[in-house]
Amino acid sequence: MKMLRSTIKRLPWTAISSALLTSLLWVLFIYMQPEVFTKQSSACNFRMSTKNSVPRTDSEETALDCSVRLAAPGTFPVIVLASPPGSGNTWTRHLIQQATGFYTGSEYNVAAMTNKGFAGEVEDWTTGTTLTVKTHFSRLSRPGIHQKAKAAILLLRNPCSVAVAERNRRLTRNKTSMAYWNSSLKFDKVWFRAVVWQVHLVERFANNWLQLGIPVHVVFYENIQVNPVREIAKIVKFVNLTVNEDRMACVRKNTEGNYHRQYSNKAKLYKEVLSPEIKRYSQMVMERVSVFLVKHGQNPVPWRNLPPEVLP
Repeated sequence: MKMLRSTIKRLPWTAISSALLTSLLWVLFIYMQPEVFTKQSSACNFRMSTKNSVPRTDSEETALDCSVRLAAPGTFPVIVLASPPGSGNTWTRHLIQQATGFYTGSEYNVAAMTNKGFAGEVEDWTTGTTLTVKTHFSRLSRPGIHQKAKAAILLLRNPCSVAVAERNRRLTRNKTSMAYWNSSLKFDKVWFRAVVWQVHLVERFANNWLQLGIPVHVVFYENIQVNPVREIAKIVKFVNLTVNEDRMACVRKNTEGNYHRQYSNKAKLYKEVLSPEIKRYSQMVMERVSVFLVKHGQNPVPWRNLPPEVLP
């Protein structure tokens, strides 16, 4: 015992005190820096969580919700999307759905379209579960969908393009295939009469729907082609919905949809099958339509956006 006390007395207490103080300071430093442990823990968790999976990228974390749904019954009034056949009604419906998140409907109930992005096709269009209702009805002196319509979106397209699109549909029986064309059709009297009929159908649509006495918004297919986001945003406002930038991004992300006919060379086709007589007659009637549109507070025919091949 005496030996232990004598040994302790001989220890360099200054060095011991310095060592103890240094250790204490290091302990305090470590415990006052909790982020050291947090970072180590996060890094460890990241390695564990990504061992059997792929980490999400920033774009995936901010992925757009472009889902479309039916509304509750009674949500929407009957707002018709009226157009001559071949004017791009189905494509416009697709864009409206992308922009709003609500399905559009139709008075024709084509069941085959339900698995192509149009679940509202077979809905009862009078129940208000779909945002708009497709129709090609124009003879408003007869009983029809117009009698229940509270508003109308009138979709118009230059009649030469309408005639080409409608011939494709009639001969192929679908909305995406191309019919057989040849340049001799330009001089075919039956084809000439078919185009003239389409010209007057466009005029009848404009005259009848604008005089119905309900709110009408006129949109041109050619304007949608040039700027789909701008034109569809106008439709969204017309149906009293808010233009949502995320939903507009959905329009940009999926502009084409499932029903949009692909032409290998539309300009060449138009030159081959549209005679100067057809184009002059079409322009003459569309000038009348343009005057009528302006008279009813609508924009005139967008001549600069029409394909140059349909103009004389």
